Amino acid sequence: MTLTAEVEVLSLKPDKPVCQLRATITNQDGTVVLEGECWTYTLRPE
Repeated sequence: MTLTAEVEVLSLKPDKPVCQLRATITNQDGTVVLEGECWTYTLRPE
C-alpha cells in the first residue's frame, strides 16, 4: 500500500506563532483516506 500526504498552509497569524493547515492523505488508487484541518502552535526558542 502506498499513501501520499499533502499539507497546505491555509492561514498565518502575523501577531501570533500559529498557522492553520489542511491535510489530505490519499492511497495508491487516488482515494482520499483522511482529510482535515488543524491549527499549530510554534514554540520559539529564547
